[in-house]
Amino acid sequence: MLQQLTVENIAIIQNITIDFSNELNIVTGETGAGKTILINAVKYLLGARFNKDSIRTGEARAFVEGVFSKDGKVITVRRVFDKYASSRSFINDAPVSVSELRLAIGNFVDMHGQHDQQFLLDTNNHLHYLDSFSENCNLLQQFQKSFSQVKSLLNKLDSLKNTSKELQEKEELFRFQLQELELFELSENSDINLSQEYEQQVNATEIIQQLTNIEEELLNGEHSVVGVITKNKRELEKFSDTQPKLKILSDRLQSTQIELADVIADATSFKNTIHFDNEKLDQLSEKLSHVEMLKRKYGGSMQTVLDYKISIINSLSTMNSRSIELDKLNKKLLVKKKHLIKDAKSLSNHRKIIAEKLENKILSNLKEVDMIHSKFTIKFAKNPDELITEKGIDECEFYISTNLGESLKPLVRIASGGEISRFMLAIKMAMQDKDTTNTLVFDEIDTGISGITAEKVGKVISKLGKSHQIICISHLPQIASKGIHHIKVYKSEKNGRTSAFAKKLCKDERLTEVASLICGEEITKSSLQQAQLMIKGNNG
Repeated sequence: MLQQLTVENIAIIQNITIDFSNELNIVTGETGAGKTILINAVKYLLGARFNKDSIRTGEARAFVEGVFSKDGKVITVRRVFDKYASSRSFINDAPVSVSELRLAIGNFVDMHGQHDQQFLLDTNNHLHYLDSFSENCNLLQQFQKSFSQVKSLLNKLDSLKNTSKELQEKEELFRFQLQELELFELSENSDINLSQEYEQQVNATEIIQQLTNIEEELLNGEHSVVGVITKNKRELEKFSDTQPKLKILSDRLQSTQIELADVIADATSFKNTIHFDNEKLDQLSEKLSHVEMLKRKYGGSMQTVLDYKISIINSLSTMNSRSIELDKLNKKLLVKKKHLIKDAKSLSNHRKIIAEKLENKILSNLKEVDMIHSKFTIKFAKNPDELITEKGIDECEFYISTNLGESLKPLVRIASGGEISRFMLAIKMAMQDKDTTNTLVFDEIDTGISGITAEKVGKVISKLGKSHQIICISHLPQIASKGIHHIKVYKSEKNGRTSAFAKKLCKDERLTEVASLICGEEITKSSLQQAQLMIKGNNG
């Protein structure tokens, strides 16, 4: 409940603080006195958008604060509006965003005014009223859960199909590229190894000849190096016993002879491994050209070529797994759609049962607000082709006849302003046992009514005040006389400025205010007597 409202520097309000009772609060005042500003201030507390042009002329900052009681806790909501900076919002002095404010506070107060009448006149909202009246919300919750699951699966399928479509468009290219990459076995050093092997084949004849030359010149022939060394070694050995230095030279020649023997053996062995093969040279040339092409095409190195090959294999594997996943999702979707259809039909059947109860309740309430000849029904229509929306398979519309002998017609086509106000009140009365919102604000809900009708509407509002906190702005004495907690909003001029004020009326002031609503500015004795009778009749 809204215990206190403070407004500072908004339009003609400089500073107003109002305390509200937990029952019926009546707010009266002349047109333009500032009542609408107070209603807007409550809306700002709930997260409504603020126009900086509403900041009082000459001021740089505006301020609105509400003290609420909810579930035994006191919650203070404050919004600060700066002409030259962003607005700030607080809950219990903790800064919050406007969206967080709406989420936390938005359902504290139920506003009813011209905007809310437009909500009623939109047939898309009629199903909302019916579901709000429902005694069993489990069916609606189950349907919404099923609908959410189907919608989630459809979104997953769409996303998966889009991704799969993109991959399928690339599949032919990927398979061609993979064929290129798998033509020969590749490794990180394939280009280096192939180059070396190719060069060896290209130079095979020359290498064999050179190795043969080594063998011939070092070992064979009349003047071979080994033969010359062997001859000189033998000659030196003749003197080695008497000449130690010659012994050293002879030993060195022997070492050289052994080393040359190893060189000759290695050269012969290597020569035996080299075989010139024209066919192999062509194969190596083809492989090397292919590897160089892959390097140019896929990143410039063997590592990038191998990495790209892995990515293609993974992509093709993903395509296959996505196909399997698509099949699983489609099967799951079929099952969930069956559940959704079942839940939608159960909800539809339940709505038709509840609709009859709501019809009877609203008809009874319409009589209480002096629409005694009214007829009312809720007409259902199925969505085209039984299309299931987030609301189910139903569409419904309120039909009403407000005069005796008139046929039922759509509410949006025949109801006058006063009738719409009373119809809203009849709905609110029907919903009061189901309503989780403790505070109701009626902004001139008495528009278009007077006399005995206003008296009956006043009684209904007073009755609602027993179960809810009501803040009701009214111009009618029949309604104003119903609230003990009566607040008057007025404006006054001082030093060339107009300011709005609000005060709680005492017993005598309240009597005068109701009398002024009866007869206008000049209060007569008879109007005071009539006001006294109204107030006494309402409060005993």
